Amino acid sequence: MACFCHQCGQRNEDDANFCESCGTPLRKPAAPPPATPAASANPVAPAGRPAAKGTGLPKAALAGIAVVALVAAGALGWFLLADGKPSEGALLTASKTWLDDQRANQESSACLRNFDYGKSPVFVSPDSHSTREWLDALVEAGIYQAPETITSGSGYWARQQLRYEHGEQAARYIRGGRLCAAERLEVSAVSFDPQSVFKAADSQWVAGSATLSWDARAPWSQHATLAGEFDEVMNPRTVDMAWRRAKDGDWEVVSRNQYAQAQRGSESGDKKAVTPAKQAQASSSGGFGDWLGKLFGGGGGAEKMVESFYRDINGGRAEQAATAVIPDPQLEPAKLKVLLEAKSVEFKAKGGIARISTRYQAGSNGAADAVEVEIGFNDGSTMQERVEVAKVDGDWKLSLD
Repeated sequence: MACFCHQCGQRNEDDANFCESCGTPLRKPAAPPPATPAASANPVAPAGRPAAKGTGLPKAALAGIAVVALVAAGALGWFLLADGKPSEGALLTASKTWLDDQRANQESSACLRNFDYGKSPVFVSPDSHSTREWLDALVEAGIYQAPETITSGSGYWARQQLRYEHGEQAARYIRGGRLCAAERLEVSAVSFDPQSVFKAADSQWVAGSATLSWDARAPWSQHATLAGEFDEVMNPRTVDMAWRRAKDGDWEVVSRNQYAQAQRGSESGDKKAVTPAKQAQASSSGGFGDWLGKLFGGGGGAEKMVESFYRDINGGRAEQAATAVIPDPQLEPAKLKVLLEAKSVEFKAKGGIARISTRYQAGSNGAADAVEVEIGFNDGSTMQERVEVAKVDGDWKLSLD
């Protein structure tokens, strides 16, 4: 590129340092500035308008926002948890915890009182076929030893009896004079209906069912002769359940009546209609509370009392049977004894009791509680009765009216 002298205007070669005409040092053209980027990360604000400040917030403000966000997330988490589906695992844990509180009553629920098992030896007539059959089954289990035939008297007065003594398994299965086939009832599984979940009075409620079974049931209790007495209470069964979870997140078992009452309160908006879940369990027809109430001294206590009453009659123990009868001013003790002794003779004429089954019915609409009884006798005949029952001073007793 040509270079012109600023002094005389002479044209010089572009690499010349001095003007060829006047010798004036030549000034080289300045190098072009680097190209300006198309867009600047921090553009200059137009004149008359202050530059925009950075968009970042102070650290203190960010910390405050973070705390608020955590609190909101926690509240949202509980809300979603409370409104979401309950966990079967949590309901199972709650059910097991509730059942653990009933351990003191469970053992007796798997025990029979139909014989004086605490006594050893016991003597049985060879003609008592049903008793012999029962005890012989227990001989197979090692609870009794094989009987010894004992003869008393002589001649016309000679009489034979079978003498049974406890076997090596007696201490394991005989407790408090009762024959016990298991110790622990377990909740093996639970399920719930997602459509049953609702919220009321700051609590979540859900209904479902549980499978209950006895742990380590004695194999001998399933013997053909014995199973009928144990199966009804000891076979696994599915029962109705209900649970409640309060805002603290803990689940607990409640009765179906409580669940229904809370549901009615939720639908009506009346929170006062909700019964506190910590109150005593209220039984409901076919419900978990009803079945366990029956099992642990409710209907179960009534059924056992009625069964013992008939077995005492069958064994000729009229005085013992009389203790199960509700006192009646119109029925003197002497007359009651005669009545029961006559019943004992009637049972003996039918060969004695071969089997007996009972079913508790809770009273409703003013009706009394009752136990339906079906007895099968050794002569093949049967008897069905409905006995009214009630608690007197904390014990179940029956009415002969």
